[in-house]
Amino acid sequence: MTSTPAFPPLKTYLTIIACALLLGGCSSGDEPASEPPRVALVEPLQPAEPQPEALRLSGVVQSVTTTQLSFEVAGRIERILIDEGTRIRRGQPLAELDRVDYQLQLSEAEARLRQLQADLARKRTLLAEGILAPAAIEALEANTVAARVARDSARRDLERSTLSAPFDGVVARRLVEPNMVVAVGTPVFEMQDNRHIEVSVDLPEIAALSIPLGPELKAEGQLVIADVSLPLRYKEHSTQPREGARTYRLVLQGEPPG
Repeated sequence: MTSTPAFPPLKTYLTIIACALLLGGCSSGDEPASEPPRVALVEPLQPAEPQPEALRLSGVVQSVTTTQLSFEVAGRIERILIDEGTRIRRGQPLAELDRVDYQLQLSEAEARLRQLQADLARKRTLLAEGILAPAAIEALEANTVAARVARDSARRDLERSTLSAPFDGVVARRLVEPNMVVAVGTPVFEMQDNRHIEVSVDLPEIAALSIPLGPELKAEGQLVIADVSLPLRYKEHSTQPREGARTYRLVLQGEPPG
């Protein structure tokens, strides 16, 4: 199955932005650069009169929800249905295990249940005719109930051999390869719900004292490489500076470009 990415995954997209920003602020040289953080420029909008010069700060951008997805049953991965970076919908299949054993278990459970139901129907007829006593079918009734539970369990295991998206989002990373044998709970994909993003900004002390930190604060995030501006709103801020630095953490929220 071939999927066409609708929009780059958040992690990859912001890494590219970070590279662009760091290159813009560095002199030329041959020294290797360390891996850059994910960065966006943030410009709080000042409502005061007269309008002061805009304050430009760097912020680390991340999706609000990042989840590792795994199978609820064990087995050999037969197919990977989604590529990294693909935008997906809730309930969309992402990967499949080898289903043969689970299909056989379901078929056996269904056959066992049919046999017990047929035996129970015959003995109930004999009970109605007075040939059998009620105690004669009690064990059969219990076995039929247990067989029905086993059938339902086998059906669920077969369904769980397909891993589906729990919410709308983007596949950020694939953590397995086809033909790998995975146990229950082994991470298979890392998925991001990037309908919302958060920007974490380290405010210098002087900025923290001059900016009205609260729900009235509005800001704008500039994604440099895409030349896109994102409106941001206040979420929270720290009232104590970071240890070893006179900066305060400010968290803003917004929606990524569609």
